[in-house]
Amino acid sequence: RKVEGKFSFGMKKIKRPDLITFFFNLEQLTGAGVPLLECLADLRDSMEEPVFREIIANLVKSIEGGKKLSEAMALHPNAFDKIFISLTHAGEESGRLVEVFKHLTESIKWQDELAAQTKKLVMYPAFLLVVVVLVTLFMMLYLVPKMVAFLKNMGQELPLHTQVLIATSNFFVNYWYLV
Repeated sequence: RKVEGKFSFGMKKIKRPDLITFFFNLEQLTGAGVPLLECLADLRDSMEEPVFREIIANLVKSIEGGKKLSEAMALHPNAFDKIFISLTHAGEESGRLVEVFKHLTESIKWQDELAAQTKKLVMYPAFLLVVVVLVTLFMMLYLVPKMVAFLKNMGQELPLHTQVLIATSNFFVNYWYLV
């Protein structure tokens, strides 16, 4: 999988609901006065997604090794994009980390809702497109060839648009694998 111009070598991108849970819990716990390392250890133990659990464990190790949270997050571009890292760094510098976590949570929730609405909006036209394609295939592969014999038995010259329809149907019948 490709992440920011580099290959992540099988590491999958962390899903939005997991990020929402992560930042929401960080906001709640740090807002209640729980030390950051304790918050991360609790999140590591409660996270169900094994890849994200491993990332949080690495965050704990990095912070115990003397790094700031934003520096530790920068080591995991498959989980935290540059905006998350920059905002976290700004929160660390300003002492307003709780507010940053709250804004990140709200932002990711908004993105998730927008993605869900977009998916809903695309589903109906996609469904209609499939129906139209299936009806067209049915007509061109089954219905028109059945009508050709009837039209030819009438003995009259066929109009141009009917001849085009028959030629199109013949193309569909003979070259269906290309269509």
